[in-house]
Amino acid sequence: MKKLLVVSGNSVHTVNYIKLIDGYFDEVLVITNKAMEGLDCTQVEMDFSLRNPLKLVPGIKKIRQVIHDFNPTVIHLQQAATHAYMAVKAAKGSNIPIVLTPWGSDILLNPKRGIIFRQMVKTILNESDYITSFGQHFGKAMIELMPHKKLDISYVRWGIDTEKAIIGPKENIIYSNRLHNPLYRVDKIIEAYAALPKEEISKWKLLVAGTGTETEYLKELCNKLGIADKVEFCGWISREQNFENYRKSKIYVSIPISDSMPISLQEAMLHGCLPVLSDLPANREITQAPGYGVIVEDVNKPFLSDVINWDIDVLVKDNTQQIKNVAALAVSRAGFLRVYDKALNTAQ
Repeated sequence: MKKLLVVSGNSVHTVNYIKLIDGYFDEVLVITNKAMEGLDCTQVEMDFSLRNPLKLVPGIKKIRQVIHDFNPTVIHLQQAATHAYMAVKAAKGSNIPIVLTPWGSDILLNPKRGIIFRQMVKTILNESDYITSFGQHFGKAMIELMPHKKLDISYVRWGIDTEKAIIGPKENIIYSNRLHNPLYRVDKIIEAYAALPKEEISKWKLLVAGTGTETEYLKELCNKLGIADKVEFCGWISREQNFENYRKSKIYVSIPISDSMPISLQEAMLHGCLPVLSDLPANREITQAPGYGVIVEDVNKPFLSDVINWDIDVLVKDNTQQIKNVAALAVSRAGFLRVYDKALNTAQ
C-alpha cells in the first residue's frame, strides 16, 4: 500500500497539488497549521510557529507520532519552512524517502534573513532525498546553498488547467493580482500607471485584485496621484473571476522583489496577456524568447509607457503554447509521479 504524508501550511496550492496527484497513493494524510477546504483526506492540525521556541520539541514529537501511526511510504514537504524543518527532524532515522517542493522566498529570501534561517533551510535541503524545482534558476539557488552535497533535483512546475483557457476579447486593462505587501511592490505599478500621459490614462484602466497589509495605503496613493477613478480594487476574488480578468486584460504586471515561477504569471500568459515583470532570473527564464514579455530593469521609472502600445496579438499563440508544453496538468502530474516512482523504487 502506497501512503503519502504531506506536511504543509494552509494553502490553495497544496489543495490543488493533492488533487493533481490523486489516485497515485492509496491513502494521503496532511499535517498542516490549519485544515484546508476542498480536501477529502485526513488532516492533522498543529502549530508550526517558532515564536515560542519551547514548542519546537513538542511539535517534532507530534509529527514523529503521526509518522509512526500513519507509517507513510513517502513524506512530501511543501515549502522549505518551519514545518519542513520540524518534519525532517521528526523523520530522522525512519528511512522514509522525503520529497521537498520549495516555493520561492523560502529558498531565495529566507537564508538571507540570518544564520538561524539559513541553517534551517540548509538542514531541510540536506535531509531531503528528492527535490522538485519550478525552474533552472531556482535549482541553481539550492545548489549554491549546498555546495558540498549533490542534490537530486527534478524540474517540475505546478500544474495549471490549460484546457479551459479562453482568450479575449481583450480590453484596455492592466491587471495586477499579487498580494498587497512590500514584497510585491504594487505601489510601483500604481505609480507607473499614474505616470502615463493623461490621454492614455483616459483609455486604460488599472485593475488591482488581492488584499494585504498595504491595501489602504495603495488606495490612498491612488487618491494622492489623482487616479482613484481609473483604478479598480476588486479585493480577494474567486478563481473564476481571476480567470475572467486574465481573459479581458491586455497587460499583466508582476514586479516582486523575489519570486520563483508563480502560477499567476503562467495563467496570465496562458490567457494571452502581455507580462510585464521585474528583473528576476525566473522571469528572464520564462520570457527567454523575444516578445514573450517585458522585463522591467528599474521599477522607479514609468515602465508602462513603453508597453501600452504593443501589439499583443502576436504573443498570444506562442505564450499559450509555451505554458501548455511545460505546465499543463498532465505534464506536471507526470513529472511529480516520476519523482515518486524513483523514491519508491529506491526505497525498496
